Amino acid sequence: MKTPRLFLQLCVLLGIGGIAFLLTGCREYPNDYISKYCPGSCTVIKGRVSTNNGSVPVAGATLRVQVDTYTEYGSGIRNKAIATTDANGNYELRFLMRDDELQIGVYHILTDLDPNQYISCQPLDFIPASSLARDTVIINNYTVAPSASINLQLVNEELMQPDERLYATFKYKLVPADTDSCTFVLDVRQAYLQNILALPANSPIAVRLEKTKAGVTTTEKDVLALQPGEERLYEITF
Repeated sequence: MKTPRLFLQLCVLLGIGGIAFLLTGCREYPNDYISKYCPGSCTVIKGRVSTNNGSVPVAGATLRVQVDTYTEYGSGIRNKAIATTDANGNYELRFLMRDDELQIGVYHILTDLDPNQYISCQPLDFIPASSLARDTVIINNYTVAPSASINLQLVNEELMQPDERLYATFKYKLVPADTDSCTFVLDVRQAYLQNILALPANSPIAVRLEKTKAGVTTTEKDVLALQPGEERLYEITF
């Protein structure tokens, strides 16, 4: 049976202390989908998945609740609930929080949406057990946008001196009414700059370039508008 990718990543993370812990510290529990039969005790996470600034539902998307538990003896992963969005983009995930998950669990909401087609601020939701309870309903609405990308090219990188800096900030909102923006800050000198950066289509993207050159800091601003599936060359001159 193929081990889920996230399970492998977790084992590598927790296995830093040694090979023995890497091999024995991570356990994959059986699926616990039967826990949805929990009248009077269910934890319910429900909401809507939409795109185009929240106006168009995303139907047929699969969402899954997974819980990670951590103890002094190691860690474990258990799938708790699974649901598919209906024609209106609505979903409902129902599950019972087991005794061992109530205090030491971290819940993730995973999706099968193709990142080459859709983009959001964060790929996963992390919900600590301390913020959940039995017999509780939580509303989580997710807005995604059609995916596009830019190909970042620094034109004259060889001219940058060791003490000079270049920061590129990309900021956007998936829903105009959102109070917070999705923000990515890339530092060229720290090698965080990626050649291909995924960004949303059909939403204005504010770009801010901050350059420190010869002890003087300057800023430049730009606004991008991308089409779904577009990959645009974006050149930055230091």
